[in-house]
Amino acid sequence: SISLAAGTLILPAGQEGAVTLADGTSLKLVLSNKELALGYTLQVGSADLSKVTLQKVDSDGQLTGITDADGTLSNGVFTSAMTTWTPKAAETDGSYSWSNTNNWSKGLPTGSAPAVIKVSEATTIALPADATCSALYVNGPATLTLSGSAPTGLGALTVVGNASVPAALANAVSSIAVEADYTLTLDAGAEGATLTKAIAVAGAIKKVGSGTLTLGADLAPTGGTIVAEGTLAFGAGVIPSTSGAYSSAGDVTVEGGATLDVAGVGDSFLRVVTLKAGATYANASSTAALGTGQRQLGGIVLEGDATVAATRDFGILKGGFAAAELALNGHTLTKTGAGNFWLCNTTVSGGGTLKVVEGTIKSVQSNCTINDDIVFDCGSSSTAFDFAGQQVTVNGSVTKRGTGTMTCDAILAGTDKVLTVEEGMLVLTKANTRVDAPSTGGSDLVTTVIKAGATLDVSADGATLYAASDFGGNQNSTSVLVQGKLITRDWYYGQALGALRVNTPTVALDGGTVEFATNISGTVNDRRAFTVTAKGGTLIARDGVSVALNPGNGIANSGTLNLTGEGAFSIASPAIPGAVVVSSTIGGTGSFSGTLTFNAGATLDVTAGTLTAGTVAVADGVTVAVTLPEDAEADDIVLTCSSPADVAAKFTGAPDGLKFAANEAGTAVVLVAKPTIVIPKVDEVELSEA
Repeated sequence: SISLAAGTLILPAGQEGAVTLADGTSLKLVLSNKELALGYTLQVGSADLSKVTLQKVDSDGQLTGITDADGTLSNGVFTSAMTTWTPKAAETDGSYSWSNTNNWSKGLPTGSAPAVIKVSEATTIALPADATCSALYVNGPATLTLSGSAPTGLGALTVVGNASVPAALANAVSSIAVEADYTLTLDAGAEGATLTKAIAVAGAIKKVGSGTLTLGADLAPTGGTIVAEGTLAFGAGVIPSTSGAYSSAGDVTVEGGATLDVAGVGDSFLRVVTLKAGATYANASSTAALGTGQRQLGGIVLEGDATVAATRDFGILKGGFAAAELALNGHTLTKTGAGNFWLCNTTVSGGGTLKVVEGTIKSVQSNCTINDDIVFDCGSSSTAFDFAGQQVTVNGSVTKRGTGTMTCDAILAGTDKVLTVEEGMLVLTKANTRVDAPSTGGSDLVTTVIKAGATLDVSADGATLYAASDFGGNQNSTSVLVQGKLITRDWYYGQALGALRVNTPTVALDGGTVEFATNISGTVNDRRAFTVTAKGGTLIARDGVSVALNPGNGIANSGTLNLTGEGAFSIASPAIPGAVVVSSTIGGTGSFSGTLTFNAGATLDVTAGTLTAGTVAVADGVTVAVTLPEDAEADDIVLTCSSPADVAAKFTGAPDGLKFAANEAGTAVVLVAKPTIVIPKVDEVELSEA
């Protein structure tokens, strides 16, 4: 009971009870169309009915009198004229039927009377082809099915509680409206269907059924759209409303195993789409990309590993619209289909993986910003990512995966971040590709890792991979750990372009290779420090490249350093530690404190001076070509080393009249004169026939 001293009482839906009036007061009871339609009973108790005015609110909010058609007021009780279906008598199979009169409060509805289905628990009701009423209100979690063909005698369908209807029934009614806070579930079945009816959706819609539901009319569910099963698609020319596109009320959620296909959409689909684990966002058009001119999606949020399937191009494009975002949230977005998926002026957040199985992920028109750690997985494709001409800025760590090649103008990683190439090849083609050093310092911290079998190529014109924010003063430590291959034109300390720019400690060869590319010819000087771990390492000088190794800059060699390639290496002082194996041209005036081994393809160039080695070895079956100065003569030292007698005979290329030999002290390979052999003259004799 509610006791009122004065005022107006508007009874909300679902509240019934007695109203007691204080002495000398009057009361106005105002009911909305919705409350009348739902068939509620109002009891005003023993109040003086002469002091009670019953009114209703029409669709425009105007108060109108209650007529006999709306219901009757008798003995303090108002009852609407609507017949109400409640689950009272089930069929023998446990289901409920529209045609069973026992379920209706006032008998079966007719074409001139409204009806309400009122349930509190999930209930399935079968509608026959001859079902009829002027308007049908569904209040509660009712599932309407068809026992035959869709009835054509139903008027407007209004959902004021969660309801599920087959698409055929939705097309059969005169109109559909979904009140706020409620969900209309549309069932496309296994065979699929096209919804031709426009729906006024203040609430939400949910698509179920394994078939495709194609929206053939404009649909603007401000309460959101859920694609729970099968595919939700759009008919040609159907462009969903873009109002409130970035509010959560109008967003779309695609459940695992379901697909949202925007092939039929016009220029833009501006709703934010949430993809659950196993969901697919697609442009399955066989004829055209998404729209013409400015094309974009309103953003994607991952709540699990999901797929974008581009038979034709589509993607997230910010230009001209509000900011769009791809929120990976630690998950993997896999690109399939031969078309392109665009990230244009897009912010990628939450960390995760972009994986390409087919087609290309592109950044076009303007830059793409990635705010967290990112993995680029190319699979086996060498066209998986196309960032040419567009800078990709990453504020987290970057990992390249997949056996294919990825080419990028720039990948920028911030302080305390790491660039890791795990598989395939990463090609950087633009200056100032940056990996800032760890701010915490420490010799074990690295900022670039190239895994075994992977390649990082920074040899393009103008390409630069560098660390530290200020080479003039703020010299942060950084390292490049090479377990695979690094291709570079050079590595420098300082502001040089077209090279690997690093500070100390610099490059660590951990079983890997550094290859100096062919696009720089002549002598490349001033090598910075590098380390060869116990796993060894290789330096390759391509044809036309001379690599100067300066141990004074801090070469540390605990494994075997291999020098190979069609170019040349020049050694300066002091000594290079550890074992060195040469399969290339080597020269200079420096020294080796460990064993220097010459393999097949090795050439010793002494035109610029003499090398010194502790122990020299020449592989079995190998002869070492020596390049001498034009004025070479006897007693010239070719190579200073210990125990040269075993190897001196394996050097070739001495001028006429000279040869290579060990000196008397056994400390060098030198040029010596060849001995003169004198053949004495003998008398002629007769030889017997025998």
